[in-house]
Amino acid sequence: MKRFLVFLATVALFAACKTDAVFVTLSADSEFVDGKATVNLKLSKPAPDFVDVLISCTPSAGLVFNEQISFNPGAESASLQIDATGANVTEDTNVEVRIKEAIGAVPGNPSSVTIVLKPGNYGGGGGGGEGGEGGGGNGSLQLQNNWRIDLTSEPYTDEYGNWLDVAVTAPGIKYFNVCAFEEGYVEQEEGGLAGIISDWEGQLKTALEGGDAITDYIWSSVEEECYIEYVGAGNVDVYIVEFEADGSATGRYGLTKVVLPEYEASGSLQPADSYVKNTGIGVTYMGRYNDEGEDFDCFTATGVEGKLWSICVDEPGTFDDIAQAAEYAIEEIEDLLADYAAYGFTAMDFLYQGTLAEDEYSYAEYYAFDKGTYDAIVFIFDEDGKMTGEYNLVSVNVDGHAMASAPRPAGKRHVIRRR
Repeated sequence: MKRFLVFLATVALFAACKTDAVFVTLSADSEFVDGKATVNLKLSKPAPDFVDVLISCTPSAGLVFNEQISFNPGAESASLQIDATGANVTEDTNVEVRIKEAIGAVPGNPSSVTIVLKPGNYGGGGGGGEGGEGGGGNGSLQLQNNWRIDLTSEPYTDEYGNWLDVAVTAPGIKYFNVCAFEEGYVEQEEGGLAGIISDWEGQLKTALEGGDAITDYIWSSVEEECYIEYVGAGNVDVYIVEFEADGSATGRYGLTKVVLPEYEASGSLQPADSYVKNTGIGVTYMGRYNDEGEDFDCFTATGVEGKLWSICVDEPGTFDDIAQAAEYAIEEIEDLLADYAAYGFTAMDFLYQGTLAEDEYSYAEYYAFDKGTYDAIVFIFDEDGKMTGEYNLVSVNVDGHAMASAPRPAGKRHVIRRR
């Protein structure tokens, strides 16, 4: 399985929620020298599998850096260089570098550092559109009309995500990446296709400098088995982008427009055949917390030791029809899954396990409700994702009181449900 190059503006990655988590921290130079600075990433212990860390900078205008840093299994440290030669600052500017998200690790402390950028003329430039620097390596982008892909499979799921097999026709191509985007998405991105290719180029060069082989990330032969990420049903643009052996983009690319079929990933949930009220289970309001100016309310189930469960909270009377409420609960999870299925999640990943005593992450987050009384319903599921029929409908009072503990432990997927 190749470790796909990622266009970071389209992807959200999530750290694993484990008590034996690997933590990742940052350290950095105190200021830019000749427009450049180094940021060091360190793991608390060697990771058993790949670790990918997403990095952001604020402010980001004029900065060039690799937004995704990868650790090979067993590695403990990595670094990235931030190039600010394209930034025009007129006064000392604090550039905050922070961990946006991580997969295979948990952001530790510190997860952000500040580097001082002083005024100075570093030569300008940096980035560029199609045909400019960073826009495809050797000159302007060149569309190859005889490069295309053909779908050769239906969508399928493995432990890494959802995929489709493709056959590549690209006479004379060297090394290449193949990636699918929703139709029109590339044109809406700042820098367009040139910016995406520049990002891939940076990731490849960093990987090669770290000792990885280019074929760990992209293909070397059109005869090789090739696949693309399934990005959902509908009109899709699939790009073939050529690279040199050193990771430099040649500027040559192909574009195929295809329509991807509907696909229901495995792990779907099913309603029960009949329903029985169990007053031994219930729902309780845990309180409210604020994250970057947005309020969120949290709820958890009670009496659910060792069981898989899901809850829904809504206006009084919403769940009077229990069978309909069960469909509502499944629909709510499927709505969440629509955002995450392309990254390997299934509906089962959005069920909770047991009580807080068994799993400290067993609570659901909602955008904050108006204060008042609401109906809350809890359903129990079996290990195959079918409702057992056990449920309970209770009233909860949302008063906006502060949560007694940290609202979202480091590494927990930030999954917000509708209200």
